[in-house]
Amino acid sequence: MKLSRKALDAYNYAVKRQGDNAENATRRALGVWFEENPGAPIEETREFCVALMQEVGGICGNAAGDAAYALRDIVAEAAGVELPNVDYAYRPDPVYVEKTARYQVGKLDEGDAVGFADAIADASRYFAERGANDTMAALGKADARKLGKKVRFARVPTGATTCPYCLMLASRGFVYGSELKALNANHRHCDCRIVEGFEGMTIEGYDPDLYYDMWRHPEKYHIDGNGVAAGVSAAVDPELRAWAKKYPKEEMWVKKANGEEFYKEGDALHVPITDKELVTFKDGKARHTHTTPIGGTFGDDDIALTVDAWLLEHEVVDSFNGVSHCLVRTAEATKDSAERFKNAFAVETGYAYDYYLGEIYDANGGDEGHGYGPTLAEKIEAETMAAAFRHDWLSDHAYEYGYRYK
Repeated sequence: MKLSRKALDAYNYAVKRQGDNAENATRRALGVWFEENPGAPIEETREFCVALMQEVGGICGNAAGDAAYALRDIVAEAAGVELPNVDYAYRPDPVYVEKTARYQVGKLDEGDAVGFADAIADASRYFAERGANDTMAALGKADARKLGKKVRFARVPTGATTCPYCLMLASRGFVYGSELKALNANHRHCDCRIVEGFEGMTIEGYDPDLYYDMWRHPEKYHIDGNGVAAGVSAAVDPELRAWAKKYPKEEMWVKKANGEEFYKEGDALHVPITDKELVTFKDGKARHTHTTPIGGTFGDDDIALTVDAWLLEHEVVDSFNGVSHCLVRTAEATKDSAERFKNAFAVETGYAYDYYLGEIYDANGGDEGHGYGPTLAEKIEAETMAAAFRHDWLSDHAYEYGYRYK
């Protein structure tokens, strides 16, 4: 009994769209609030945000929950199981909503209205996407009452980055007999989806053994480690990953400050760098390749290595398309400005892939024009557009942090 990857991708995409809707609605509402209530007491703004997150998170969270209902029906049909009718209405945890508002309002005390709005919008996204997992858990709990031990849950990573603890939980497969155990450790920016299944259930592309290896050997996959990457922001997507693996391996060279030369080969997505290797790169000049047709410029991993290694120069060579881009550290760069550069790049460009994928998906007919979520061709197109966006951002902003981009 196997759940198709396309069905899971469609579910995940529907959930992310509700996260987008919640974030955008919150930003619009906050913009109107600040415009119509200049100088409003912080307490009033906090109470407004509590109500806003409850309303927006509830509406979009229940829409994400509808997607959970739909996936449950697909699973039940594949398993030949008749499930009970369950009426569940998701509501964001009021205690957590209140705590979030009280904590984030401190940014207003510091005069950071933009940071406050970003944090509240991000929280609304979390509450909306959380609606899918909470709904799936509630449905599974009801199904377990009817079917007993037949119901099992799995945590399935779906995004570009997955934390080590979630990888460990995902590596266990369909073993969770309790919805509470499956929900354990849900956190902000968590990309795991709780999936209900039955004995013998598998998911196409869901590989617990791979997740176990990623958890035990993060240096091979650049998880909380160092390295340069292919500029493919959703590289853990099984379909994109399989596509990228068809291309040549990435290579990295470093001319160290003492004159020594370093060389290392990875795979088509990443060259892993150890901490011991990283510290020897200080003030060196690095060059690495991107080998897929997406090519493009620096990704998050590349910028992080540039800053963390305190490189003087770092060149990305798009060997497929025959172009290259280079970051040069100038005399104006400081450790503080470099760290801000790394963080700003991740924040300002991190959403690009999902944004462009949504635009492409809608332009091609949205849900009505697709059987199960975005196609591989659409994902590749979105990656290519995201790479161009990162290039433009670096061209416009690298100098603000003491780097020259060329």
